[in-house]
Amino acid sequence: MINSLKLIVYELKRSIRTAIPLITILLTAEMLFFFAVSVAGSKGLLLPGGMMYTFLPGLFYMIALVVPLTLFFKTTIGNETLLIRSLPVYPDTPLSAMMISSIIWSIVAELFRTTICAFALMMTESVTGISRSEMFVLLFSVYGMSGYVMTVTRNVLAIVCLQLFISMIMLLAAMSHRYRKLLAMIYGMTGGGIIFFAFAVLWSETAEDTSSDAAFFHYLPQIICLLCFITLFGIVSAFIMKHRHESC
Repeated sequence: MINSLKLIVYELKRSIRTAIPLITILLTAEMLFFFAVSVAGSKGLLLPGGMMYTFLPGLFYMIALVVPLTLFFKTTIGNETLLIRSLPVYPDTPLSAMMISSIIWSIVAELFRTTICAFALMMTESVTGISRSEMFVLLFSVYGMSGYVMTVTRNVLAIVCLQLFISMIMLLAAMSHRYRKLLAMIYGMTGGGIIFFAFAVLWSETAEDTSSDAAFFHYLPQIICLLCFITLFGIVSAFIMKHRHESC
């Protein structure tokens, strides 16, 4: 137990060494971009579309997705696999480390997303004519602060769910040395289709009612669906890792 906790802390420290430089680079690049957009708008040039207020700040979530996932692959199917297996830790400890790291970095990503979005709106307010209510929606949620809390919860769970799905696919494919890439493609397309179909029904950002009750009924099915997928992917991944550990 103690050794597993030490490994989790070690993985968190490794993610910090990778994520902080990436966040710094992305933060600087986006601030420079929105400053340039402000200057261009003040000179009468055409501004980019409204997607720049959502897509670009949302890129911080990519760091929360990629960094823990990359470290997980190094310790499970990469060049550090044998070292991790030789340690006196639970077989699924790298999986737990990835999930904890993902949750932490997803929350950090949301803080930076909100900061950059606020900076962008402040820099371009005079040339875009965006109203205060529209600014609030871009910063938080059309459903108000309760909707914002549920949106962040959904986003964090979505990152964890996607990581566990990719991890499960790679672990399943790694069980076959000869057809690893082919199986990863087949599993990924099949599982991805199922997930896409599930969220095609649930994932809708438009609604006429913007009350707190509407936020609850809008996001709760998405959160429940994500939790179901997380449970399924986590159980399968942990089972594979335990089976691999016992067979060594």
